[in-house]
Amino acid sequence: MSELTFQPGIGINKKIPLARYLPWVTERAATGWMEENLPEGSFVIDPFGASPQLAVEIAQAGHQILVAANNPIARFLLEMAASPPKEEEMQSVLALLAATKRGEERLEPHILALYETQCDQCERIISAEAFLWDRDTMLPYAKIYTCPHCQQKGEFPVIKTDIDKAAKFSDSSPHYFRALQRVLKSDHPDAVHVKNALDAYLPRAVYALFSILNKLDGLTINERQRQLLVAMILHACDEGNALWKVPIANERSKQLNIPPKFRENNIWFAIEESIKIWAKDESSVEMSIWPEMPSDSGGIIIYEGRFANLAEELTDKDIQGVITVFPRPNQAFWTLSALWSGWLWGRDSIGPFVSVLRHSRYDWAWHTTAMESSLKYLSPLLEPATPMYGQIMEAEPSFLNSVVVAAEVSGFKLEGQALRPSKNQVQLQWQVGSSDSREMDKEKIIQEAAQKCLRIRGEPSPYMYIQSAALGDLSKKNSILNPNKGSAEIFSEIHGVLGHDLTFRKGFLRFNGGKESLNSGKWWLRKETDVNEPLIDRVEKVLVNYLIENPGKTFYEIDRKICKNFPGLGTPEMGLVEAILSSYAIENENHQFQLKPEEKPTIRREDLQEIRQSLLELGAHLGYQIVDQNPIIWMSKNEEDSHYFYLIASAVIGEIVTNQMHPANQGVIILPGSRAELLMYKQDEAPQLKHAVNQGWNFLKFRQIRQMVKNKTLTRESLKTYFADDPLADVDPQLKMF
Repeated sequence: MSELTFQPGIGINKKIPLARYLPWVTERAATGWMEENLPEGSFVIDPFGASPQLAVEIAQAGHQILVAANNPIARFLLEMAASPPKEEEMQSVLALLAATKRGEERLEPHILALYETQCDQCERIISAEAFLWDRDTMLPYAKIYTCPHCQQKGEFPVIKTDIDKAAKFSDSSPHYFRALQRVLKSDHPDAVHVKNALDAYLPRAVYALFSILNKLDGLTINERQRQLLVAMILHACDEGNALWKVPIANERSKQLNIPPKFRENNIWFAIEESIKIWAKDESSVEMSIWPEMPSDSGGIIIYEGRFANLAEELTDKDIQGVITVFPRPNQAFWTLSALWSGWLWGRDSIGPFVSVLRHSRYDWAWHTTAMESSLKYLSPLLEPATPMYGQIMEAEPSFLNSVVVAAEVSGFKLEGQALRPSKNQVQLQWQVGSSDSREMDKEKIIQEAAQKCLRIRGEPSPYMYIQSAALGDLSKKNSILNPNKGSAEIFSEIHGVLGHDLTFRKGFLRFNGGKESLNSGKWWLRKETDVNEPLIDRVEKVLVNYLIENPGKTFYEIDRKICKNFPGLGTPEMGLVEAILSSYAIENENHQFQLKPEEKPTIRREDLQEIRQSLLELGAHLGYQIVDQNPIIWMSKNEEDSHYFYLIASAVIGEIVTNQMHPANQGVIILPGSRAELLMYKQDEAPQLKHAVNQGWNFLKFRQIRQMVKNKTLTRESLKTYFADDPLADVDPQLKMF
């Protein structure tokens, strides 16, 4: 198995339409992989269509990407991402909608009046931004507003008229009936599921939304104008449901479960605010509907259906790669997508996607089978050397197991993995491979893979590194497949056996873990034999040398270089890269990094020589016998009074604190003060390092040595005060380990 280089990208844009349901994709990660693995202008496939951002980015890079999008809402998001509107465009069509009449009244004031309340301060009638509800009583208890008259704003208790106004709307109104009928006819066998989905909306929201939708149907506007109004109403459909938790939480809605306290948003305000979400100052990319193809300069081809139905049309197509973001189970988004599709375009638009209404729960075994149902049609279309690259965002152990098993059962062999658990990101690469299976001792393979992974990394590591190593070795040895079991059963088997042997008795330690989850804490070896230097120390050396030789690089360039130097399961966390840069470098106004002036090698060598000479003189002054080596030793007749000084300009202390031949409390590490925060970060990230340091190691900073030189009254007795005078940070001497 080759080692995949992690593509760090440049960040995640979370301000996208329906962001709480979609994968949060790292920008430039996919195209970074393509630069290294595919020719320019490649034709690639995304069999899942989970991320509109991914497709647009690939098209902008000059490639053609065919996206299978079975979900009508996902297709619409992709169309909008390919042709982002300008703010003035949206303002113009919103004005058309606002001016339509409902009887003698314009639509805008009619919708705003639904949320009217009284300002607590000036007592003027205004429109509330939102009402807060209690699920148990199904009554509003608070309101949020900004008064345009007296400027009072905030959250205030509701009054009786607020409660009475909300109670005027019911689920027996014509609007509510139309909300059901627009999705499925009342005699359809799945109509009951539509009603269950509609329970996620308060009757007032349904009235407001369908008052607007009724006007949309009657407007005489062009196709682009209608598309923009649909986009704004779609945003309001999401803002209008009762899934918004109070207090506001950065939660990813995956189930149609109304929170105990929830927020009812003003539908018209939601439509107005949607412009900020949709409008982008970006150029369009070419888009077509399969089988029409875009130009060779790049573009998006949308297939309106499941990939299984598309596959037979691709047998003669030269597919140069597969790139996807794997979807995770999301009952809320899939169910609401069926609901919204019917509301926005009519029941015929939903098509086969209507089947999602029947499912209320999606477990990982089911999801494994669902992914296999697409991937198994993909592998026969690919040449043996054609790569498939996939990203797992919001990664967790079950998600990773599900993806690997689904791909393996579908005829793909895992070629490489790279991950950053702290960012919940996993990247994987496959090629079409043998489907042979071998009956081997899975527990032994997993145990050996875990030990090898930890020895290579050289430090305690999160469970997902171990899991990835185990899955990689199981795939390499053809030990995932079982001809007598389906993908769901194989997932359950692999999920059950992983972690079974990661016990103290089997040679593993666990720092700060919990019994409830393998994914908490960090794992390590009982016996530290044949272990590499800690990864955190190796990364520091490489990064500092890179800064010396390549000043003026951006964070993305630096991070990408580090990931290339430490590929696969050796990928360091982004936080380590940030901590090292903070310690050694400064960032200019162009977001480029270079070494701080005092960190230049010539200056640090002078510092080290100065501090070394000071130590020799101080030791002699205090009556110690001096051994001028590394470490510098102050020898005393009373052996317990001896000191061993390790003089370093870095925060690379792993080998020092783990391989010393003297008591830890006699060891003193002397380093620049600018390394203190980096060293504390390392101790937090590498529990075995913290455990070793807490055995009694002392630290002095360069400035303290200079102060000691100036102290004419320094004695052996007062020496110890310097060890406690300027600590790195408050260190907890106890470390939970089991």
